[in-house]
Amino acid sequence: MMSLDSKYQEFLDAQAKHHALSHAEWEALNLAVTGHEISAIAEQLHVRPEAIRQRLSQIYQKFNIQGRGPVKLAKLQKLLQQRYQEHCIAREAELGSCCCDRLGSAIPQDWGNAPDLSSFYGREAELATLKRWIVGDRCRSISILGLGGIGKTSLAIAAVKEVLEAGNFDTLIWRSLSHAPTPETLLDDLLLRFYPETFDPPAAIATKMTLVIEGLRSRRCLIVLDDVETILRPGDRLGRYQSGYEVYGQLFQRVGESPHQSTFLILSQEKLREISLLAGPNQPVRLLKLDGLKLEDARQLLQEKHLSGQPEHWQELIDNYRGNPLALKIVATTIQEVFGCSVDRFIKYKTLVIKDLFLEVLERQFERLSPLEQKIVFYLAQNQYPHSLEQIHLQMKTTNLSHSDLIEPLESLSGRSLIEKTKNHETHEPLFTLQPVIRKYAIKYHLAEMEVSESEGAAIEPTRL
Repeated sequence: MMSLDSKYQEFLDAQAKHHALSHAEWEALNLAVTGHEISAIAEQLHVRPEAIRQRLSQIYQKFNIQGRGPVKLAKLQKLLQQRYQEHCIAREAELGSCCCDRLGSAIPQDWGNAPDLSSFYGREAELATLKRWIVGDRCRSISILGLGGIGKTSLAIAAVKEVLEAGNFDTLIWRSLSHAPTPETLLDDLLLRFYPETFDPPAAIATKMTLVIEGLRSRRCLIVLDDVETILRPGDRLGRYQSGYEVYGQLFQRVGESPHQSTFLILSQEKLREISLLAGPNQPVRLLKLDGLKLEDARQLLQEKHLSGQPEHWQELIDNYRGNPLALKIVATTIQEVFGCSVDRFIKYKTLVIKDLFLEVLERQFERLSPLEQKIVFYLAQNQYPHSLEQIHLQMKTTNLSHSDLIEPLESLSGRSLIEKTKNHETHEPLFTLQPVIRKYAIKYHLAEMEVSESEGAAIEPTRL
């Protein structure tokens, strides 16, 4: 959630005083203009949502805002923005210096339910790449991919803040798709932000989409969509949308193909087919697959938990979790509480800790796999060394699988960041394996289920088009 610039906060306080807002109304206004939902405002202020709606209603009356529902808030935001710009111009004329920098104009930055970025480690190369693609190459669409907890959201927040500070965009809109809003809901949301004064959403989806593209052309918008994998179909091929959500694919394709001056940042655990087809190093659509933190950056994260240990044990710990920031934070807590902050003691037990939020991340990811993808993961989990496509094909118990039947699920698992690829040093043949934490999760939580399924004669068929 965004915070207000100090100069804008002073301006907002003055506006509240001028319009005789009560302290309760002032609290609601401060949270509303920074993108908080009514439920979040109510929770933070320890009142019921109905009380917040009543306070906002009083605010709209005092500012003489007409309309209904979310349109009123958009109108209030626009009014405050205009007044703040006028205030800055007057101050510039009075003082001879401009107080109206882009970051200070907080109203056009709708951070939605983006989390606070309390800490950020490393990622200098990825951050520089993102900024170059957004500002220098003016990419229309950028997809950041990676396993849950790897830091996609944190990287996006850091990049967005730096880009906005440089004044490269007119508007920021950040939305999480974690609750799988329908495409119509998202399109109407964007149209409300683009055209608050004349917002009257058309019924036809094609018309909504055309108006959104026009909005992307008429202003330079930075739009971030997080948790995009939730609109994809679980238990199916990579990149297929849930029933009723196929319009998202059309939107992503049009955003990538149509000329405009805006940028979509799409954060997902899974590849989107439309973006994969359009992406390229010299194209206006790009893909950034995010790996774990580098050794020194991961050590910095762990040392903030006051851990200590031998250099080789630091490296082993970080490598076991492949530098995943969320997983490292969770295991660091265990090392604090159980092993007296000693990495050496923890490593001595040759164990991996999978719990809390990281366990939930892996559970959600496995639930999204097709039966054949699960079977491949379980086979690799029981075999510590990397295997080739031919070896996997020979060892799979299901007899009706061809080599081509295995290619798509292997590609899908790679796209979900669940398998790692290496090469045979002699033949250079591609090999597939699991990172240690994925292997332990599959064996501990799911292997027994698969064995029961096979003993009952459950056949696993290849996915057909």
